[in-house]
Amino acid sequence: MRLETDIVLMATGRVPNTDRLDVEAAGFDLDGDGTLAVDAQLRILSNSEPIDGVFALGDIANPYQLKHVANREARVVAHNLENPDGMRTIDYTAVPFAVFSEPQVAAVGMTEEEARSGAAEGTEIVVAVQEYASTAYGWAMEDSEGIVKLIAEKSTGRLLGAHVLGREASLLIQPLVQAMALSTTVYALARGPYWIHPALTEVVENALLALDVPRPADAPL
Repeated sequence: MRLETDIVLMATGRVPNTDRLDVEAAGFDLDGDGTLAVDAQLRILSNSEPIDGVFALGDIANPYQLKHVANREARVVAHNLENPDGMRTIDYTAVPFAVFSEPQVAAVGMTEEEARSGAAEGTEIVVAVQEYASTAYGWAMEDSEGIVKLIAEKSTGRLLGAHVLGREASLLIQPLVQAMALSTTVYALARGPYWIHPALTEVVENALLALDVPRPADAPL
């Protein structure tokens, strides 16, 4: 796709404003990127120890800079403030992101390079790339660019990463996020639920089916 524009806005991200909080006077610890250091319960650390009753959440306390992450953290902090004797920890498993551009971009988990470089010796990584145009909906849209790319561990069928470029990528990524968060295998996700035809989600189904992973003996056909 080629677009002619007059102005291009480039978003380069944000940095924590901890430099304006006088954290040294408060005794707060900082991580290397300038965010406030917190423990698993989101309590601010001082000399590597949590400060009772003092919490931090959002962009100033995590590297994700995503609203849905801050929403989850807010629920954890609210619970921990109300239940100091039964605090819960934050879980950052399978945090997705999306860029609402044209076309959209969405991803969760590892890239192919990260998966291959981080894999233990003897662990085989499998990859599948499925084009939107390979489905009825994608063909009807005359989409020639949209793709779904999946990365998985062959022996276990564990989904390691998912990347979507194209129409409604932010929606198509969601079942893959859920699979990673709930430890659903590639085969179980592809063959367990029904996938509506001819919805665009079939491109996700076909990408899952294209991954070269073994079918468990008791798995649905």
